[in-house]
Amino acid sequence: MRDFSRRAKVVANFALFQFLWFWCVLAPAWWDVALGVLVIGAHLRFIGARGEWRILAAVALAGATLDSLLSAAGILRFEPESALAPLWLILLWLNFATTLSHAMRWLAPYRLWSAVFGAVFAPPAYWAAAALTDKAEIAVSFPVFAAVHAPLWAVFTPAAFYITGLLNKNQVRG
Repeated sequence: MRDFSRRAKVVANFALFQFLWFWCVLAPAWWDVALGVLVIGAHLRFIGARGEWRILAAVALAGATLDSLLSAAGILRFEPESALAPLWLILLWLNFATTLSHAMRWLAPYRLWSAVFGAVFAPPAYWAAAALTDKAEIAVSFPVFAAVHAPLWAVFTPAAFYITGLLNKNQVRG
């Protein structure tokens, strides 16, 4: 089963990404951890390249740090209250990182378009997640949130692709 075609891997990655996004947002806290670990593990086993865990770890650490800073600034609030990104959100960051070498790989060479993509799509995704769950809240109006969040994602998305490219080059070395 490890010999999925490239297209099948992209489709599977996209489907797993969507499934886990909704699961982490909607499920009770302990379920999102259990299933999240299984989905990320399945990705690494059946879809991911050798050493891809490094990309997931680096991007998740950077993303969780970004969300923790937004929480410390009072823009994001998590339940239970914490300045640090909760585990379900770290799983979402791991989930996002899985797409960088697969479902969103087509965007990697286009830095400007990846910046636009992040700036346009990330703020509404966060807003939707906060509207669907009681695990997170955005403490400011959407225009204020988008004014803060869009520029962050305009930088973060191309940076995530850059990190992915660097780590993909190093995977052949082990």
